[in-house]
Amino acid sequence: MVKVNSFRALRPIKDRASEIICPPYDVVDTEEARELAGDNKNSFLHVVRSEIDFPPGHNPYGDDVYKKAHANLQRLISEGLMVRDSASTVFVYRLDYGEKFQYGLVSCLNVDDYADDRIKKHEFTRREKEDDRTKHIDTLGANSGLIYLMYKNSALPDLAVLLQKSAESGDALYDFTENSVRHRIYDAGKSTAALIAAAEKLEAVYIADGHHRAASSARVANMRRERAGKYDGSESFNWFLTVLFPDHQLNILPYNRAVQDLNGLSEEEFMSRVKTGFSVSEGKKDKLDLHEFNMYLGGGWYTLRAGEALYANANEVDSLDVSILQNNILSEILGVDDPRTSERIKFVGGIRGDSELEKLVKSGKFAVAFSLHPVTTSQLISISDAGKVMPPKSTWFEPKLKSGFLVNLLD
Repeated sequence: MVKVNSFRALRPIKDRASEIICPPYDVVDTEEARELAGDNKNSFLHVVRSEIDFPPGHNPYGDDVYKKAHANLQRLISEGLMVRDSASTVFVYRLDYGEKFQYGLVSCLNVDDYADDRIKKHEFTRREKEDDRTKHIDTLGANSGLIYLMYKNSALPDLAVLLQKSAESGDALYDFTENSVRHRIYDAGKSTAALIAAAEKLEAVYIADGHHRAASSARVANMRRERAGKYDGSESFNWFLTVLFPDHQLNILPYNRAVQDLNGLSEEEFMSRVKTGFSVSEGKKDKLDLHEFNMYLGGGWYTLRAGEALYANANEVDSLDVSILQNNILSEILGVDDPRTSERIKFVGGIRGDSELEKLVKSGKFAVAFSLHPVTTSQLISISDAGKVMPPKSTWFEPKLKSGFLVNLLD
């Protein structure tokens, strides 16, 4: 069973929270972060993306950047803009968007459960990204962002009920709406013990988003254990900050693809090769079915339907639409053999819509783009349980969680 812990949160004072909270570090690049932060010196982007405090072109992985992140966090504390709770508790994070909602348990999970695969993964991590967050967490002395987890609601339906009741029993500490998404944070208070006891009945949880943060948190724990020499497991560095949602409430969008060129083929030659494995019709579908793809090529949209031979006898990974596209078009026809390292491919979050794909191709910088049917939570769980990994950039979870609401200090 997974181990769950409360924590003494470092969090913004209520009337300044809106100027502090920010997007997760990994959904904005340096220039986007610089623009979003603007003249707001209190934006938490100065903590999670502290390279924005240096001139453009400065090495974002220099020691001075991580030290600046620490200094920026300490300033927020020293000026009283962020205050640490005196008591240890857990929280409920509620998201509302359209007619959908999510209730998540914000708590700390144990790094040993990560090592022992009770916190299950579905992606490989990249060493350079791990190194970055490891240095960031260790120098900052804090988990500055939430790791997005999910659990099988069918295994523990009572937890979702408890989370909703806990939120509805009190007033929100924070209530913030941006881009039609309402974010609310509740102190679980008297429900803390019941929520922890319920969550600890789970045999496993699944990383939805945040593989690099999880891997880096585990590395930091091991580093600090070595430095300490002796530890009993209660130290805060043995735990990392997470939010745990039931799988039936999650909203997964596709991670679409655009490729810069047609690998030396004309549009007619490329289309001819596509038709050997896919049925092709003109126009695009607003709602794709499983094993269907929208493709933008040569100024027009097409709908592709994968032939049954491409997935009928495939395993859990190869039957994913991202795998069907990768194996049969991106690699086989376009020569994009390793999407993790290829500079010819661009990944586009589904939240940007098909219009972004059309824009990329019309710019002349890309030759063809594809939108996909999203991976399902059941597919993600099946692959994680089998100990396998998905192709890179297979899932885009929306809405994104905010950073800066809650921070876990590593004492």
